[in-house]
Amino acid sequence: MSKTAYDEERVFIGLESMRKHFTVTHPTVKGYVKALKLRKEGFRDFIDLLLYTTAVTRQLRFLTRDEDLKNFLKSRGEDVECLLSERELERLVNTL
Repeated sequence: MSKTAYDEERVFIGLESMRKHFTVTHPTVKGYVKALKLRKEGFRDFIDLLLYTTAVTRQLRFLTRDEDLKNFLKSRGEDVECLLSERELERLVNTL
C-alpha cells in the first residue's frame, strides 16, 4: 500500500472496522492439503493459496488484488466465487 497514494484516515477507519467486525479464522487440514496440491500444480505463492483454500473450506470471502491467482484458479477449474476484489468490496460497503 505504501507504493500508492492513500487516505490515512480512511485506512484507519477501514482497519478499525475490520478489527471490530471480523472474526479470526485458521486454515483447515483440508485447506492445507488443497493448497499444497495447487502449489504442486504450478502456483508458487503458498500463502495466497492457503488464504484461498481457507476461504473455500470455511465458506468465507477472500479479498485479493492478485489477478494471477484468480486466473490460475480459473484455469484449474477452481471455484473463484469466494474471491472479492477491492471494487466489489467498495460496492458492498457503500450499500450498508
